[in-house]
Amino acid sequence: MVILVCVTTAPALDECLAALDRSLPAGTPVLVADDAGGDPRVAPLAHGWCERTRLPAHFLRRDRPYGRARHRGYLIADHPGQDLVLLDGDALPVPGWLEALQRCAGAHPDVATLSTWSNGVGLCSFPRFCEASPLPTSLDTIAAAAARMGDEQLPELPMAQGPCLYLRADALRRLGSWDCDSFEALGADADFCHRAASMGWRNVLCPTVFVGRSESAVSEPVGDDLRRLSARWPSHQEELARFLLSDPLYPLREKLTERLAELIGAARHGGPQGDLFN
Repeated sequence: MVILVCVTTAPALDECLAALDRSLPAGTPVLVADDAGGDPRVAPLAHGWCERTRLPAHFLRRDRPYGRARHRGYLIADHPGQDLVLLDGDALPVPGWLEALQRCAGAHPDVATLSTWSNGVGLCSFPRFCEASPLPTSLDTIAAAAARMGDEQLPELPMAQGPCLYLRADALRRLGSWDCDSFEALGADADFCHRAASMGWRNVLCPTVFVGRSESAVSEPVGDDLRRLSARWPSHQEELARFLLSDPLYPLREKLTERLAELIGAARHGGPQGDLFN
């Protein structure tokens, strides 16, 4: 298992790396990867963290920007035969997140990708569907509520989304990595998910994990990526539209809200969400 952190901005990265220090089991390899971004604070911050952390960590900075799809595709290709977690540089996981993902993947060997709950905009948004919410004031509490959710039934997604993406090594071996020649950004993520589904793999939500997001980000393929994706997979937009209209995650969001209310009520903090989302 390797954690691949795709850098966004220095302030967000600082928070992300601190969260990884607190949450990852000892010995978990981490690669912090900067696609030749323009923030001069990133390199010294990342180098310093790699030297101080208890984790085996390294920093990579491209000599020129490759673009989102190619950057991520090369990172994945450089780690053959290993399960991977792609983390956006603004992701804020809490203790137990990786173990929960691994348990979920181990219990469902037909899963190619696992996405998680997040306050960021996307298919797995919480508490509001497909809407960004402020960062919860207590990530530990909402993560504990998610941990009380069962993962016996995993809802399928039309495409993987969010700040945290678990990739199974066997699926990568059989399907190949990101199509960096056809897509420039999020279209490559969706294309991989479609290829996985066409070969009998599943792309699902892991309902027991919540990963916070400190910045907002685009969560849909746009522009040329969307046109190329629709040409290759004509059912893409229809599948996505059906998911948006039917909102199959609604019962799980309600269940997570209930678990959250139970925890907050026990701690005498008030309502189910009012104290967590500003």
